[in-house]
Amino acid sequence: MSFHTGQQRVRAIAALCLMAGLTCLVWFAQPCAAQPSKPPAKDYTRQEIEQLYGAVKPFDADRSAQELLSSCARWEPPVADPQARRWYRGATTLNAIAYRTIEQHQQMLILYEAAARKGHYQAVKNLTILYSESSLVRGGRFPAEPEKARAWLHYGLEQRWVGALEWLSTALHEGSAGYVANGQLSLMYLQKAADLGDPLAQYQLAEVYWDISRQVERKEALMECAAKGDLSAALHSWAGYRKIDGHAQEATRLYQRATMQGGVKGAQAAYVLYSAFAGDKNDQKRLGVTDDKPRAQAYREIKDALDENMFLRFPQLNEVLPLPPAKMPPWKGIYSAMSPDDAAYYQNPPPAEFYIEEVRRAGYMVPDGYLSQPVPER
Repeated sequence: MSFHTGQQRVRAIAALCLMAGLTCLVWFAQPCAAQPSKPPAKDYTRQEIEQLYGAVKPFDADRSAQELLSSCARWEPPVADPQARRWYRGATTLNAIAYRTIEQHQQMLILYEAAARKGHYQAVKNLTILYSESSLVRGGRFPAEPEKARAWLHYGLEQRWVGALEWLSTALHEGSAGYVANGQLSLMYLQKAADLGDPLAQYQLAEVYWDISRQVERKEALMECAAKGDLSAALHSWAGYRKIDGHAQEATRLYQRATMQGGVKGAQAAYVLYSAFAGDKNDQKRLGVTDDKPRAQAYREIKDALDENMFLRFPQLNEVLPLPPAKMPPWKGIYSAMSPDDAAYYQNPPPAEFYIEEVRRAGYMVPDGYLSQPVPER
């Protein structure tokens, strides 16, 4: 698994479909209740998934672009508890460190676990990812812990989160979180998650359709759908299509929205805007903008910040860095584009120990012995 939305996974899924001849069937309100139960020994069956999410149909490789766009749905994760959000933000600050120490990695897990135990959607997702793969740190490597990944994956399914279907699809594709690889089921659940409105599933399914048929219309339909869910990867890709098709203003707005949502693709979108305003003639022609050094400098700062921490978000960007023809006010730095709460935090982030003590006082500390120890790197 990855925090990114790489295309290798969806291409591999598409390859499984092609090999099958395109016939693919393909814990937490109170601290005491928040402790993870023993990870379920059995997989979720298709019947059990259907009881939670409705009928799961065989993968349909023949749906038209019109059908895909007309059935575009949007699902949003539950709103995060403010305290859980603080713990999650502290965890992502550590997560953004490229080569963490053993202590930093364990602190990150403690904070993610605390946020997840209060039902924070993205914290649960990130734990499912982190526990599904080994993590190299300074001084060793934390091994994958499939039983923990499985417990959090199943928690997401129990909450009937649509995004958890995409996690299950990934687990079945990779053979992770204790699941045996099953490409057909993986593709079916990916399709179901997309139909129910998960933007990441829609984005990945767009790549699957492209690899199967090379029909750009269907890929564009799903990319447009995923972009409506403000997924930065989808916004970036959809902006590229609109730019090529000559829709300069729409493409520029999409790149702006992708930048606001952060992530790896948000950084790439910021770079496109930087390049255009800095004088790249090709980008200027495609986006309908001219040289604007102050704007270029601002987007460069945002791009550099996202390269350092892909978890940053810039919801105030349209107010402090509006697109032309609006006049740009004096640029006050990247913090002005964040929410006031995030700006205050990132300008002077408390040490991880501050939040861990808060977690301890609130009763959300992981039990003694819960965190694994790294193995030495050879």
